[in-house]
Amino acid sequence: MLTQTVSVETSEVSQSPLLRSHTRLTESEIRLLLKESRAALSLCQRLAESVAPQLANEFDVAKRQLESDTVGLVFGGYFKSGKSSTLNAALRRNLLSIGSLPETGAICQIEGGAADRAMVVTTSARFEISCEPESIQQYTTLVDALGRRRDTRGVCRIEITLQGSVPPKGQRWVDSPGIQDTEAMDDCARRAASEGDQLFWVFNSKQPIASTERAFLAEHFAKYGHDSVVFVLNSFLSEDTPEAWERFQQRELKVIQTRLSEAAADWNLPAGKLQLVALSARALTTQSSQEYGRANLEALMRDLGQPNHIRILRTRLFRLLALLTSVEAVCEDDLHKKQQARARQQQQIEAAQREAARQQTLFEEDVRSAIRRAISQAKINVLNEGTQATNSLLQADFTYGDTHGDNLNQTLRTACASAQKAFSDEIAQLCNKHNRMVLTPSSFRELQSKLVPRRVSVDTPYSTRQASDGTKEAVIGGALGAPLGFFGIAVGAAIGKWLGSNDGEVAARAADYNSTKANMHAATQKALTDLDRCEPPLFGDVMTFCPSKDSLPVLDDTAYHLVETRLQMAQQVRRVFLDLYQRSQA
Repeated sequence: MLTQTVSVETSEVSQSPLLRSHTRLTESEIRLLLKESRAALSLCQRLAESVAPQLANEFDVAKRQLESDTVGLVFGGYFKSGKSSTLNAALRRNLLSIGSLPETGAICQIEGGAADRAMVVTTSARFEISCEPESIQQYTTLVDALGRRRDTRGVCRIEITLQGSVPPKGQRWVDSPGIQDTEAMDDCARRAASEGDQLFWVFNSKQPIASTERAFLAEHFAKYGHDSVVFVLNSFLSEDTPEAWERFQQRELKVIQTRLSEAAADWNLPAGKLQLVALSARALTTQSSQEYGRANLEALMRDLGQPNHIRILRTRLFRLLALLTSVEAVCEDDLHKKQQARARQQQQIEAAQREAARQQTLFEEDVRSAIRRAISQAKINVLNEGTQATNSLLQADFTYGDTHGDNLNQTLRTACASAQKAFSDEIAQLCNKHNRMVLTPSSFRELQSKLVPRRVSVDTPYSTRQASDGTKEAVIGGALGAPLGFFGIAVGAAIGKWLGSNDGEVAARAADYNSTKANMHAATQKALTDLDRCEPPLFGDVMTFCPSKDSLPVLDDTAYHLVETRLQMAQQVRRVFLDLYQRSQA
């Protein structure tokens, strides 16, 4: 059935029948909403694993609660407010320890079962004890019989199973330590409240809703929503009689309701969300009467103990929604940090690029200077060696053909060897200086092959002037030999012809020799000019062969995009559960 609750606006809280929750949802709509909510849990599971492992335990608790058909009703409050007494009244047996000093020092979980059993769960063990008040009190009571403080921090919880229908099947009732006792007990109370679906906040009529309680509940509402708390007013009557109970309702209840409403404003509780039931726990534990608020308490616990109750569903959804909001905030913070880191990385990359460009410029300037020095040295050597080769060519060594051109080209190439060696050595030094890749042997050879003039051509001409055939000289010789007769004429003509033709050949050879030397000098000058064209290819080769050893940093957006994707995933999952929660508010 739909929830029935009592709001503080009700004039006679303890005597009025419970009012239905303010919801227009039918029971079938609530069941459908619960089914859809459970189906969406897989999204939370993936989110917890990939986005917020630090919240994995809280997600696991929230997931198990939404999937569970067992409802946890946790009794909490200020120490000595009557939590254990109220729970004893609901159980209709004095099972839990009560007294004038703070008693509860460990969480007690109570469920119905086939037989009475009690199990102690500590940080290191799990063992069964007798399901009797005295045995249970040994592990939960904060103060011993002599008034000495006991340390119960090693006890995680007491798991109690009671035979019968109280608590009803599907409900787990939890008694928790009171707050404002010690910090350890406050943490234990928070843990107990976090594992329940409804917090029955017990406060007493002598000190209703102290500032410490307001702070504790504000924290609880922020995590679990406005539907997560029911207020139980425990009246400390002057005497446990129906008349005293009636006087309390008529005179004091209104004042306490007003104070509770003021506290509700601090918690931003909407109208109708503040649910209150009044009772007298002491009277209920000593009397079996249905008076003193017993009927309202039992009806409320019975009603809220249904997993498809709208308040239970809202609380479970809000828990997940609050966790998802935390995850989204974590992702947003992480993304902001990644954005800042990305901006810093970009600045570092830009600074590295500027430094690399500066170093590149310095290297290029040094390389150009080295190339120019090498070319200048090569020119000097080529001029000296080419001039020497030209001047040292003797007429007696002069020959026709390509011999003198081949020799000159070989001389010019050899002349560049020392400049090539010096240039290669200087480039190696520059590579070390500027942290560049060193030249390989093949790179050395490639550079050296570029620092030479191209092959020059030396023309060795045959003179165009025709040499004398000796006819004229033969006539003169014959005339000179005439006095000797025919023989004299013949010998004189032969001698004249020989002398005449030999003189012409010598003159032509001398002219060709001189032309060849002039051509060698011109070829040397051409080689000097040709060396100037070596600078561009040499520079290009050095840049190719000697890249920087320093690798420039690259902007790595992987982590940034991963966090961005996680944020989008968190936002998507949160929207799903926000829609479910908003639908539950109809």
